Amino acid sequence: MTTTPTADIRCTTQAISTASRLGGSTLDDEAVVQHGREAFERITSNATWTDWLAVGEALRRLRTAAMREAFTNEPVGSRYNEAFGQRLHQHGFDKLDKADRSRLFECMKHREEIEAWRSAIPLNRQLQWNHPGTVLRRWKAATRIPSDNGTRPSAYTQLRDEHVRVIEENVRLRREIENGGGDLWTACDRAEDIARVMATKLSTNKLEQTAKSMLTIVAKQRRAAREPEAVS
Repeated sequence: MTTTPTADIRCTTQAISTASRLGGSTLDDEAVVQHGREAFERITSNATWTDWLAVGEALRRLRTAAMREAFTNEPVGSRYNEAFGQRLHQHGFDKLDKADRSRLFECMKHREEIEAWRSAIPLNRQLQWNHPGTVLRRWKAATRIPSDNGTRPSAYTQLRDEHVRVIEENVRLRREIENGGGDLWTACDRAEDIARVMATKLSTNKLEQTAKSMLTIVAKQRRAAREPEAVS
């Protein structure tokens, strides 16, 4: 029975993946890198996630070799950068965008989790979402994995969520004003809601000036409230 090129690619990639998970080496580094080079050539015309994984595994082997040559346990430092850069150029991987390479390394770091997630999404999505940047973004959005340095979401995520919440709240307040008319707020409203309404009516500069003026007024009122006590 003959095998198709696609089947050969999948079998080779599966063998590499198994060796990587077990910490062993059923295929030597040269074979893995060659497999990655062939996959990289295909990516330029017809990218698949399987080929990206092959490229990622090849880059991991080259990075390990560069670290070994530079006598370092971390992929940092001038000696490592020089050794890694030489290997990238030697095997043609220097054509890969640096940002894409970084995203691919992160995908390889979380490979098992990403593979589990991909297996659960529809087939058409699996075929569409192949680029490391797309895969990483979609996976993080779907699983809400916290950052490596803590359990709190990143500052960007918090800012984005707050921005969406403010927009939704502004829409609600506008609708209430349009339906009920009258003043924009009352003394019974929360300070947060009043501030949001003001934000919809004022420019950023005017809003900042208003906030400073209000703080000045508050300071004066507090001083005035303390003066009778000082006199007595």
